[in-house]
Order: sequence, then C-alpha cells, then structure tokens
Amino acid sequence: MANLYPVLWILGSVVAIILLTSRYKLHAFIVLFAISLILAIATMPLSEVLPLMKEGFGKTVGNLGFLLISGSFIAVILEQTGGAKVIAQWFLSKLGDKKAPISLGLTGYMSGLLLFCDTGFILLSSLLKGISEKSSFTMPFLSSVLAISLFSVHCLTPTHPGILGALGIIPVDFGYILIGGSLLTLPGLFFSYQWLKFADKKWGMEAENIISQTVTETAEEGKKPSMFISFLPILIPITLLFISSLMTLLKIDQQTGFFSNVLNFIGQAPIALGIGAFISIFLLYKRGIPEINSIMDKAIQKAGGILFITASGGIFGLVIKETTQDLPLDLWLGSTGMGLFIPFLMASFLKIAQGSSTIAVLTTAALISPILSTIGLDTEAERIGCILAMGSGSMVFSHANDSYFWVITQFSGISPNTTLKYFSVASIIMGITSFLILFLFFSIFL
Repeated sequence: MANLYPVLWILGSVVAIILLTSRYKLHAFIVLFAISLILAIATMPLSEVLPLMKEGFGKTVGNLGFLLISGSFIAVILEQTGGAKVIAQWFLSKLGDKKAPISLGLTGYMSGLLLFCDTGFILLSSLLKGISEKSSFTMPFLSSVLAISLFSVHCLTPTHPGILGALGIIPVDFGYILIGGSLLTLPGLFFSYQWLKFADKKWGMEAENIISQTVTETAEEGKKPSMFISFLPILIPITLLFISSLMTLLKIDQQTGFFSNVLNFIGQAPIALGIGAFISIFLLYKRGIPEINSIMDKAIQKAGGILFITASGGIFGLVIKETTQDLPLDLWLGSTGMGLFIPFLMASFLKIAQGSSTIAVLTTAALISPILSTIGLDTEAERIGCILAMGSGSMVFSHANDSYFWVITQFSGISPNTTLKYFSVASIIMGITSFLILFLFFSIFL
C-alpha cells in the first residue's frame, strides 16, 4: 500500500497541471514550478527538495538553453524581416497549397531521422507562420503536423538516444530496429494526421482567432530579403547537424584529425543553431540600429519566456523520476504473462509521469532486461518487438511535463490548451496505433 502513495501523488500532479494550464489558463511556469515543489515536499525528505529542484532547472537550461536562445533569434528575425514569408511563398509555389501539410510532414519525417524533435521543430517552425498566412491551413494544424512527424521517428528509430541506449541494454541488430522503427511510424502518423484534420475542423477557427489577436507587424513588402539569404539560417544548421549525425552513425566521429574535430564541433546542436542565429543577423543589414535593437529585444524576450517554462518542466520531470525510482515496477509486472504489453505499458506510464521519451525508454529497458525470459520475450525477434514496443509507449501522451510540448506551444504561438487538443491527443493515437500494429504483426507472423 505504501507504494501507491507516490503513484497517487504523481497522477494527481499530472491532472492538476493539465487542468490549471488548459482550463484555468494559469501561466505554465507558475503551475509547473508550484506543482513540482508540492510533489517534492510530499514525497521526499525536505533536505533533498531544493537541491533536486536546482538540479532539474540547471540540467534543462544546460541541455536546451542554447538551442532555445538561438532558435528564438532565428525565428524572430525571419518573422520580423519577412524572411519567413519569402520562404513560405517559395515553398508553396513549388508544392502547391493543398499539398503543404503532407510536404511539411515529409520534411519533418526525413529531418527527424537525424535531428532531435525539439531541434528540428525550432529550426523548421520559422516556416509555419508564413505557410499558414499564404495557405488555407491554420497554424495549430500545420505546427502539429510538423510536430508529430518529427516526434514519431524520434521515439522509434535508433538514430536517437532512447532507442539507441535501449540497444545497449537489450542487444539486437541495429538495422532491424532502424527499418522496423521507420516503418512502424507510418500507420501511427496516418491515424494521428486524421485526428488533426478532425480537430482543426472543430477548433481551428477559434484557435486561429486567438493567435491573430497577438500577431505583430512584420516587414513591409519592399523590404523583404531574398530567398537565398532567408533560407541560409535554416539550411546551414540542418546541413551541419545532418553531417554530424552521419559521422556518428558511420563512426567517422571517432577518427582524429583537424577536419573531423572541426565537423564534430560545429555539428553539435547548440553550435549549429548558434551559427544559424549569427547568419540570420545579416538579414538586418539594411536596418537602423534602433530597429535592430527592437528586433533583438523581441528575440531575447521570446527566448527567456520559453526557457523558463521549459526549465520548470525539467524540474517536474526530475522530481517524478526520483519519486518513481524505488517503485517495484519489475515485481508488479514480471509474472503477468502480458508479453509485449509490459514494455509498452511501462514506457507509457513513465512517459506520462516524467515527460521525457528518452528516459522512459532507457528506464523501461533497464527494468525489463532482467526479466525478458520471465515475460516471454527472450528470442531475438521478441527482443526487437520489445524495444519497438518501448518506443511506441514513449510516444503516449506528451503533455505539460514534456519540454517538447512547450517548444511546440511557444514556437507556434498557440495556447497550451490548443497543443493538448491537437498534438497531445495525436501523440496518444500515434503511440497506441504503432503498438497495435506491432502486436498484430507478432501475433500473425511469429
């Protein structure tokens, strides 16, 4: 019975965050910080509360701070100079209005194979507003399409640390997981895309009206930069990140030498986005110092707000991680005979509770690996299914304790309530669909 005490507190905390941010419209930073503090005080010794909250805040700022600051500079400068509209006009002229969401989804899917979902969204979000203004699609719909396409491959392919780390704990063939994970994302993406279309018909106009009330003025028609200059702040970081990821996959990054060291350095996400932010400054070269300072102020304000919200989410995630550390999950699930459902449900619970898909998969792998034979997942094919089931579970219900949730919300300019209705529900559909397809495949063919 004592083990249920932290579980009830965690569930209550998640419900409280969702209600306070979506229904009662309280500021996300205040809600996340307050709930984290209350949960920590209720479930751990008081002497550990403040150090843990400092650690959660510091880790998140350290991991995402440079990304968010650089990404904010790129996004604001492209918006204020009209560069985002220039890119959007070119994008739509090549692809057509009706194909914009599918093309955006494919772009996210391909980029997501080598980019972290938050990094990819920060980079590509600069295109969303322009495409929304130049097409018939709303910002919540387009941002959610981009978000799910990046998120799906982030959770299911071994080019990302969750699944890759799981392979180190439960060793199976890398190629099988890469191919299987890439294919398994597709049915989940299809059904979650159908949800987004339904959600947009129901709430799209209401959400768009809220966004339109806060839109700022951008560049006049005559001052817009060229397509080439506008696209460089996005293209250069993506190229550098792709090269770095390929070097890691091919193990070229382990070689010593001047060029290898330089590419490894500039291919790190904070450095790559920092280069993009520096390049974006050249879009301001024809403007006066007062106007440049004004645009810089907007970028700093946007980055600061996002950073504080994301860091408070990091506090909440770490508090829950510590709270669940001593729970006997392996004993609760080890002898149930539920097969693939066990890694899926365990990863789902950890994802919902603490927010990080990577931690959900790695923790599940660590708990599951000693009991693989007990739960009937000891052959190579079953271990492959086990890892893919974890990846599917790590998608389920991305909400207020997930930093990606706030990256989507802040960089799209939509409300947390809108992100819950669109992306969070889509993440549930995507995770459950991926798992059911996996389960059916194993039931029929294995």
